[in-house]
Amino acid sequence: MLIENLKHLKDEVFERFEDTHFMAAFEPDCDECSKVMWSKGVGISFIPYELEMSGVKPSKMVAKEPANKKNINRYYYFGARLKRVEIFNAKGEVHAFESFIYEGDRVYSLKVNRHGERLWLKVIHIEQGEVLRACRVDSDSEYWAFGYDWSEGCLERILTYSSNSLPGVKIYPVFDEGELVSLCSIFGEQRIVIYDVQ
Repeated sequence: MLIENLKHLKDEVFERFEDTHFMAAFEPDCDECSKVMWSKGVGISFIPYELEMSGVKPSKMVAKEPANKKNINRYYYFGARLKRVEIFNAKGEVHAFESFIYEGDRVYSLKVNRHGERLWLKVIHIEQGEVLRACRVDSDSEYWAFGYDWSEGCLERILTYSSNSLPGVKIYPVFDEGELVSLCSIFGEQRIVIYDVQ
């Protein structure tokens, strides 16, 4: 994966963010769903390891609706596909929504607040069942792009390109029995832990 590939994806997502025709394709509601899940805080991101790269441990996903909706996320699925996320604030009110579009080898996600303001647009590019590239662009023009290098179905490293760090930082995952336990970067002789499940 090259930085140029991530720059190209970032530019494409910026263009889509300004494309009103494309934005209109996101459905505000989810009439059809086959499953609903809940989490206290953020449970998942469809960008692989986005939460962990931010130092956040994903919250546990549960099927049972919680009595208290404060700081809860509700996930609507249609089959295996995530279709919509509703984000509840500290008062237990829905204050933001995330909607998804599945388009060939791309999946897009748009987050909008309850006032209709667009907060971010995300995309993942999938080939043969593996995410190769991903990008998030925020309304304030901040961006994060990631390139994923796989070997025989195992993730070996993540290449980053973002507006708030040096380009080309490489992040290495460590797995135990298929579960992520840590993420780290290596600068010269120094190993910097970004995320540790402990």
